Amino acid sequence: AFDCENHVRVLLRRKTKYNDIFVCSTNAFSPKLYYFNPDLTEKQGSKEGFGYCSRDPRHNNTALWSDEGNPQNYGFFYTGAVIDYTKTEPIIYRPPSDDGNIKFLRTPQYDTDWLSAPEFIASFDVGSNIYFFFREKAEEQRDIFPRIYSRVGRLCKNDIDTATIMANTWTTFRKASITCQLKILNFTHDFKSK
Repeated sequence: AFDCENHVRVLLRRKTKYNDIFVCSTNAFSPKLYYFNPDLTEKQGSKEGFGYCSRDPRHNNTALWSDEGNPQNYGFFYTGAVIDYTKTEPIIYRPPSDDGNIKFLRTPQYDTDWLSAPEFIASFDVGSNIYFFFREKAEEQRDIFPRIYSRVGRLCKNDIDTATIMANTWTTFRKASITCQLKILNFTHDFKSK
C-alpha cells in the first residue's frame, strides 16, 4: 500500500514569470505534475511527470528551477532522479521548453560511465552552471566489493541539443569525485564508502 500512495518528491516555488508552486509526486509509480497559485489553489490540471521526479518513493531525487542563463533566457527545471522501477535508469534531465523551441536534454540511458546507481543529494544553480551532488558506485573501481564515491556533476545551463549521434544528450556534463581526507601523524584516510 505504501508504494501505491501519492508521495510528493519535488516542491518548488517559481517566483518570476510564473509565480507559482510546482509539485511532482509519485502517483503510484506514474509521476504527475501539479501547479498551484501562491494561495495554494490549483492553477491547472495535472500532467505526466516523466523525468521530473523518481517513480519510487524510496529513490532519492533532487530538483531546482533556474530563471537565468538558460537557452533563450527561458526558465527551466533541472532534475536528478531514478525514472524506472528497477533503479537502473538514473537521469539528470532538463525538460523541453513550454513552446517546444528548446528540446529536452538528459544523461544517456543505461550508461554507467555517466551515472552508476546514484543516490542524489542536492542540486545548485551557480552562475552559468548547475551542480548535482550524489553518491554512486565507482565504475573505475570494479571489483567484488564495489566502492561508493561522493561525486559532483556539473553542466552548463546554456547547453542545447546539437542533433548529433547522441541526440538530446548533455554535451557539457562533467563529474568528479569528492575526496575528503584526514591526515593524522603521517596517516591519510580517504572518506570513501566500501
